[in-house]
Amino acid sequence: MDGRSREGVTYPSSESGQMDVNPRFANEPRWLWESVALWENGELADPRTLDYMVAGRPPTLEQLNADVTASRQVYEVGYTIGEFVVARGGKEALPPVGRRAPR
Repeated sequence: MDGRSREGVTYPSSESGQMDVNPRFANEPRWLWESVALWENGELADPRTLDYMVAGRPPTLEQLNADVTASRQVYEVGYTIGEFVVARGGKEALPPVGRRAPR
């Protein structure tokens, strides 16, 4: 864990479960694993309340992968990314943590 304070009890469980199943996941790519954790925990931030989304300037993957000290946008849009993946391919389209390709 990286010491982030998150509301809700299950969020840390999701990440630690990922580490137990695949110790090499190292939160890479950050946008993906944070999105999965946020979606699984139902942590929606309404994109209509985010100035950059309302203005039609969604963050890039580079911005979403930024260190937590540089950007927290992934926590604002991660659930929506997970929701998009599920809408397109069903829940099974979210990456199961145990099936990541080895590096």
